[in-house]
Amino acid sequence: MALGDPYCTENELREYCEIGDPFDDAYLRTVCDAISNGIEGHTYRQFNDAGIASQRVYYPDSSSHVIVDDFHTTTGLVVESGTGGTFSTTHTDYTLEPLNGVQHGRPGFPWRRIRLHSGSFPYPANGQPTIRVTARWGWAAVPPDVHMAALMQGARKFQRRYSPNGLVTVGQGDFVFRVSRIEDPDVIQLLHDFVIPSFGVA
Repeated sequence: MALGDPYCTENELREYCEIGDPFDDAYLRTVCDAISNGIEGHTYRQFNDAGIASQRVYYPDSSSHVIVDDFHTTTGLVVESGTGGTFSTTHTDYTLEPLNGVQHGRPGFPWRRIRLHSGSFPYPANGQPTIRVTARWGWAAVPPDVHMAALMQGARKFQRRYSPNGLVTVGQGDFVFRVSRIEDPDVIQLLHDFVIPSFGVA
């Protein structure tokens, strides 16, 4: 999937919700887009593959360390630094982390940290980014947990159309209860290992 693509398709969500006809596909597409945006907002990352390498700029966390966006291959990888908007130094002596692509005891994670062995990243004294990284951003494939979370949350959002005020009627209208506003704990659990803490390094 390319950057910006949803983490499940309307066909997959229709099948998951056991909807027998395609009449709701336009709405299902909107749901897929919305819950995919929600997953990215919750985890602070996106899980598709850019397909080609492109440049992004960053501020260093220290003279030897920088946190960047996820990238899953070293093909086309270039790490440069400089000041005043000019990136004149190319770095080749570094380690990519997480080591071995393992995080929370799970393999298959992309890299998102670069740690220099020699040389240093300049301090951004003038407020401009001093590091430029060229990489193929994203994940090699959407993790199964993220795909399942998208389906589960998508099904929940699809049913929400029948309770616009947060209320669901059971039977012949004898019982009315409010839909919980708390996120599905199973979805939260599926995404737990993929969340980047907003206060520090994952």
